[in-house]
Amino acid sequence: METEITTNEEHLLNDIQNVFEKYKHDESMKQKIKSLLKNIPKMVEQMKIKDEKRKHYIEEMNTEQENFINNFLATYHYFYIPNEERFFYYNNKHYIVENEDDISHKILTSINGQLINWKFKTSVSILRIIKEKHIFKSIPDSYTIQYVLNKLYPVIFKTKEETKYFLTVIGDNILKKNKDLHYFANTNMKEFVNEINKYACHYFGNIDCIGTIKTKYYEHELNNCRIINTQKSIQNKENWISFLKNNIIDLIVVSCHYSGRYLNADLYLDTIQQSTILERIIYLKNYNHDSIVNNFTKEYIEQCSNSNTSINYSISWKNMQFLWKRFLNKYQLPNIVYIQQLKVHLCNQYIYDESKDEFTNVISKYLPKISNFLDFFNANFFEGNEMFEINEIIMMYNDYIKDGKLSKELGKIEEDEIYEVLSYFSSNYEIENEKQVFGLHCLKWNKKNDIDNAVRDYMMENFITNEENIIPYDCYEHYISTTQNQYKINKEYFINNIN
Repeated sequence: METEITTNEEHLLNDIQNVFEKYKHDESMKQKIKSLLKNIPKMVEQMKIKDEKRKHYIEEMNTEQENFINNFLATYHYFYIPNEERFFYYNNKHYIVENEDDISHKILTSINGQLINWKFKTSVSILRIIKEKHIFKSIPDSYTIQYVLNKLYPVIFKTKEETKYFLTVIGDNILKKNKDLHYFANTNMKEFVNEINKYACHYFGNIDCIGTIKTKYYEHELNNCRIINTQKSIQNKENWISFLKNNIIDLIVVSCHYSGRYLNADLYLDTIQQSTILERIIYLKNYNHDSIVNNFTKEYIEQCSNSNTSINYSISWKNMQFLWKRFLNKYQLPNIVYIQQLKVHLCNQYIYDESKDEFTNVISKYLPKISNFLDFFNANFFEGNEMFEINEIIMMYNDYIKDGKLSKELGKIEEDEIYEVLSYFSSNYEIENEKQVFGLHCLKWNKKNDIDNAVRDYMMENFITNEENIIPYDCYEHYISTTQNQYKINKEYFINNIN
């Protein structure tokens, strides 16, 4: 390399010598060449100074640019989803979508001083850095985490631990972890998780948030099965739909955060201290099919002997299926045993009378109150055109008990039990939201007559001759203030059924 430089310098000197030789008889040119050579040191020095200034300027600009980028990204927390080319802004409380033009505008308008000369270059650099910050790797602040948890608990989930578990399962699905596990939820949860997936796909593209969450059992290996328990209030879409619409990005980010923090949902279970919560989640893992059926019989069936009494104790196969259904609902278990397999198991355990399709010498503490309620219901309700809320049916049933026709111990029944009983034993009636029973006529309370009488009295008192002139709300107020009936029709039903 040194030899090459020396050779080049010799060539330069030879070139200069050749130029002098060429113009040795031209005084004017010789003077110009000498003047030019004489100025070379000064020119070189000026070039050196200019080069040093340029280097210093670049270093200064690079430092200023680096400081600006760091300050900007520390002030404004942006993230990116590559497959959708979408940007997200985090204001330390919630994540919101922001388009690239708005971010560029924010960058350009924040630049001042001499960095203005590099504003477009700086904007490009910042956008490139943001695109490397994946939204699923974002770490939300405590406010965001608690906000999501408090929206889901206790409305949707029974405990905060089970809320965190559900979110970790969602995160595992998104990040493709534990794909061999199956998380079973009751059918009431189906719409909830489907809406989560729908809104998530809107922002994050074709992702799968719920692939491992199932509502039906298809001979899955029980060791790989977990249970997601929910509250009954999940049935009411109004309890959660607004939250999902407005905060699905928060929910997804928190879910991915939990999946990253605990590595996966199964490892999160190691942090749960309350054994009852853990038992609910890993119920299917802890027991095989036979032991689960045995758990059912221990809790719901009692054996007895007919030898010392004339009473024949028995449970019909239909009632046994109802008890099994109640057991599954209580623990929010999928139907892990085919009905015929269940029957075979019970036949091996108890005496079965095939001619009567019943199991003998067995009783259940849950059946008497069910039978008593059905006796009341079948004696007072028939097919018709009216709707009764389950709490209205309970109110009439409680009066039936107060009349001394049943003891309180044998009569007390809860709202969710009535839903289970009617949906199983009285399939002729349509039940909506587990609250309203349609297609009924009641002997104790004729709602149509009450409405017709109230409308007639209201019209007479207010000298109204045309039903079109009725003011529904005023009519209902008149009904409430004048009716002698112990049972009152609610406002919505009354107004909807005036005509």
